[in-house]
Amino acid sequence: MLERDFDKRRIDITAISDDGKKCYIEVLLKKTDDIHYEQVKTIIERVINPQMDNLIVWIAPEFNQKHIQELFKLVASNYSCRNLELKIIRLNGEAVIPILEDINKASILEQVEKYNQIESIEDLFFFSNEIKCSGNTDNISFHGKDRYVEYTRKQNLLIKVIERLREDFWMNPNVHQYKDVENGNYISMGSGISSGIEYRVVINKSNSMGVEVCFGYDYKNIFYKLLSESKEDIEESLDFVHLVWNSKHEKIGWYLGNTFMYEEDLLIKRLARITKQYICIMDKYIRQAI
Repeated sequence: MLERDFDKRRIDITAISDDGKKCYIEVLLKKTDDIHYEQVKTIIERVINPQMDNLIVWIAPEFNQKHIQELFKLVASNYSCRNLELKIIRLNGEAVIPILEDINKASILEQVEKYNQIESIEDLFFFSNEIKCSGNTDNISFHGKDRYVEYTRKQNLLIKVIERLREDFWMNPNVHQYKDVENGNYISMGSGISSGIEYRVVINKSNSMGVEVCFGYDYKNIFYKLLSESKEDIEESLDFVHLVWNSKHEKIGWYLGNTFMYEEDLLIKRLARITKQYICIMDKYIRQAI
């Protein structure tokens, strides 16, 4: 069904899939904006049927990554009790949009023939990423890919760590947000406390992987408060691992040795497990300091 009204908003396409899912599809022919973000957010919050498996698909040629982050965080933090799947699909706008513009100028009879041009496009859609929540198992899974990106070894290691965290630490909504690894040095995770405090899984210049908590300008005082009042307690809580208290950049880090000395699978599992422990413990002390 096309253009159906829900909660004073119009949804582009609604349907029932072959496997029985209730589907809601939003299509945009330009980069995503706040108006259409709110549209998808409304579908998640008010429209989906909790008694059914629900699939929401957002299609656009380009996405504001902030919109994807916020939607994934919304799904992961509030809707694990429902059977919900959110897919982000990138439209091949360069190929499709000129054809659609041509169709709009054509007569009704000509339009039918021109629509066949769209079917001939080899790469009409590019799957970007998705998040799934299952109310039956309280399980959240995340998957993402982009066929145009080729990652370095460092980037692949960072991706594998965050994928492992999404299994081991799935109850933390920040690990399910979109992660940018283009810098090749770290993956950032929000603290859930303030945008000025963030956790990072990092690979430094010495090829050492580790986890850090970084304090922005307005939160430097928290770093120094932890250093002066809680340093020994934090290190004891972390079983006396060697923490690096970096006063120059206001960050606290824990690092493995050279990553090339480890078997990759063991490295990923170990770092993900320690990152989970690190975040849980540091979160407690940071909140106390604030």
